[in-house]
Amino acid sequence: MISMLGFALFLMGQASPASAESAPADIIVTAAKPPTPKEARHFVRSISIESDGQLARFGDPVCPRVLGLEESAARVMEGRFRMVAQEAGILVGSANCRPNALMVFVEDGHALIEELYHKQPGWLGGLTSYEIARLREASGPVRIWRSISLQNEDGQTQHGGILRVLSGSVINPQTQQAIDGAVLVFDNSATLGKTVRQLADYAALRLLAKTRPPAAAGETATILSLFDQADSAAPIMMTSIDQQYLRALYKGPGNRSAGVKKNDIARNVARAPRQSP
Repeated sequence: MISMLGFALFLMGQASPASAESAPADIIVTAAKPPTPKEARHFVRSISIESDGQLARFGDPVCPRVLGLEESAARVMEGRFRMVAQEAGILVGSANCRPNALMVFVEDGHALIEELYHKQPGWLGGLTSYEIARLREASGPVRIWRSISLQNEDGQTQHGGILRVLSGSVINPQTQQAIDGAVLVFDNSATLGKTVRQLADYAALRLLAKTRPPAAAGETATILSLFDQADSAAPIMMTSIDQQYLRALYKGPGNRSAGVKKNDIARNVARAPRQSP
């Protein structure tokens, strides 16, 4: 598991302050119409990334930290992130909590990853060699990695190399995948024209859940398409479909199998409310 606090201190010397347009952060944009059950299932399967047959989520309270933005914009972005998490029923840490969800703005994300790989490999210690290779090969404007640990059904971790479990089934395995920390790196050039609210909402859906942008942009209204569409077509903030995804992911026990959990999430996504001005 990587130390998010230590990593944040390291990155403070790497990130150059950038500016971002601020925007009100008090509403959630809803979808024009709820997706059909088939569309909802396709959307959930398209954006969800499994970890050992399950969908990982934070077990500890989430503590966001923004690095590389002007101070005022960073505080707005962190506040928006906290609000989105709370509305989804996710526990959020206090104002002076240890950061475990980092949003980093740099001139060159690829250069940062290469510097970490060659000079500070410990910050990538929670990743497999395959995950590190994928991270180094990433070519988009956003890069993300997460530290995930194995816990039992009650959220307890290993002690002395032993993980105590009580019960389990095909539907509810004996263990669950917990996100211990996550880092999202934005290339500054890609954020031009984006608001703080858009960036915070995008980061929330990427960091609070192990997700990726949908394969085909525009099929479903989602903030995950922020960097895949023209600025005029991208959602101005998180949609009700996005919010329903997060709510359903964090509802109920965390030791559900990925297939069962995806079906639960899809049912909630299909009930996303219609758009209200």
